[in-house]
Amino acid sequence: MKDSPHLKDQIKRSKEKTIHVMQLSSDESMQYAQAKYRELVGKIESLRTQIATLEMDLRSIDEALRKLEKIKNDTEVYERAGHVFIKRNKEELVEDLKSRKELTETLLERYKKEESETRKELKQLLESLGLV
Repeated sequence: MKDSPHLKDQIKRSKEKTIHVMQLSSDESMQYAQAKYRELVGKIESLRTQIATLEMDLRSIDEALRKLEKIKNDTEVYERAGHVFIKRNKEELVEDLKSRKELTETLLERYKKEESETRKELKQLLESLGLV
């Protein structure tokens, strides 16, 4: 039994629709991949900035602690608070700085871990696109 011209035409239109849907899907996938790539790169850049800031804060805290270790306990110590300096007890100031240092180190490790995970996710995205 021969296929009718009408049936052949329907099959042809169906194949064309399928190809069109596949192209849309492919285009949408590429748009998603591009958006995801921009998001991940932006996140890595933001994390790198935050990590650099925390590392700078950590160096500053360490320097302050080193200087405080060198002075006598009865030496007057001042802490900067905006545009003014406030007299502080040396031991309390050292404890505050140690506490800030611990918090900064914790945040630094968290951001470094998040950056590493984001880099892995970016690598997986690039591999899935055949770019790595």
